[in-house]
Amino acid sequence: MNRDEPNVDGLWGALPKGRVILVEGNPGSGKTILSTQFLYDGAMDHREKGMYVSFFEDADKFKRNASSLGLDFRLLERKKFFKIIHCTTMTSKGMKDSIRDIMQAIFDFRPQRLVFDSISSVLQVMGHDETRAFLQTIFQSFMKRYPMTTLLVGEIPFGDGHTVDGISEFFADGIIRLERSHQLGSHLRTLAILKMRGMRISDPLRFFTLEGGFHLIKRPIPIPKISKPELWKPVKDSESSFSAGSKDLDSLLGGGYPKGQYAVLETDPNVPIEMIRLFQFQLAWNFLSQERGVLILPTLGATSTELKNLMTKHIPVETFERYVRIFERVRSISRLNMGQQPPYVISTKHDNPIENTEELLNQTCLDLIRETGKPVARLIGFPALENIYAGRQEMLYTFIGEAVAQNKLEGNFSLAVSRSDVELTQRVLNIVDWHLRLIERNGYEFLRVVKPIPTEFFAVDTDVADGTPKLKLTPMV
Repeated sequence: MNRDEPNVDGLWGALPKGRVILVEGNPGSGKTILSTQFLYDGAMDHREKGMYVSFFEDADKFKRNASSLGLDFRLLERKKFFKIIHCTTMTSKGMKDSIRDIMQAIFDFRPQRLVFDSISSVLQVMGHDETRAFLQTIFQSFMKRYPMTTLLVGEIPFGDGHTVDGISEFFADGIIRLERSHQLGSHLRTLAILKMRGMRISDPLRFFTLEGGFHLIKRPIPIPKISKPELWKPVKDSESSFSAGSKDLDSLLGGGYPKGQYAVLETDPNVPIEMIRLFQFQLAWNFLSQERGVLILPTLGATSTELKNLMTKHIPVETFERYVRIFERVRSISRLNMGQQPPYVISTKHDNPIENTEELLNQTCLDLIRETGKPVARLIGFPALENIYAGRQEMLYTFIGEAVAQNKLEGNFSLAVSRSDVELTQRVLNIVDWHLRLIERNGYEFLRVVKPIPTEFFAVDTDVADGTPKLKLTPMV
């Protein structure tokens, strides 16, 4: 969580003060990091004292682990905003003594935030009846006099759906479950608010990452409205790669899109078109801002006028008209009249042989190279390409293979986008250089590289801080 935004995405806002919240999950699901962040943010942002009661880690190990996340609990200790109690006993009598010590420490320190990690350890040693009596003493008597917001950490063994057999659930005002779900060979972490007494939760299922601490993933806005749009500022290429237009995406790709290659962005059917276009547009804007040509075969339904209106928000109209070529198939020969056709549109008649389309696209690409003396970016919509080549699949695969070869010869780059349910996609993935996968889950988008070297998923968002939209990626670790 960004400590400059203590209520980011409403997590702490969903923890009403003075309540008891059960945080449950399998080992390694992020329970301890969430609890640690909860205490740290309370002290740093709200000047609330916090106490951590641990049945696992000793104080030094806890503070070392927190320090690796940038959380300085030693400083908070010196300022009297934090106290840790470490219990090592594994016998019932020893646990009873420890509980008396814990209650005395709470009485003396008077924390506003309290974490028990984990209540499952108490249950394992003391059993159900004595654990229930302990919780009743703490949460129905003691906390009425000394109100504090408490997180009970509960362990769910792998293969089991329960934490402490209903004991903590009975006393808890809220239940948060952390899980790692498996999606297409990678892991996505989810936070589910199963119960929050007295509150209406509008978004009960969220995704989070443990990159640099506990961070909820913000629901993305593909291309937010920008009050003062700015012209695109070129993102520098590396010696061997074209920048994707986003430093985050360049980093994921190992420096950018390698020159002379062909990439396919495979998307789920329900990924918003605005998000897909951002992958295309930021690459195109980066090429155009350096006076390089861009050849576009749009996805079905997109017109040249629509693309011009969108792309010229961050590129001068004269740059667009000079360096962009958009392919359209028309049904009427009159539309091919050069007096009616914009200079950035190239067309063939709808019933012309497919070979004419291939020849026109390849020749246009060569013309742009000759005019600019620089490589060209080709943005291809596979659904439209499949529509053009309906019933001629083998010819289509040959055409794509030739485009792959032309890129290597001329140093161009092609970015094709396609849905996972398009027949063309799976076969073509065997012949292209790069395969990116963009999925949608519960209104969130996640990206990973499948080929040439697989990566984990990254959460996708948009950064508009400089007046232009760029992809922002957060690793889902």
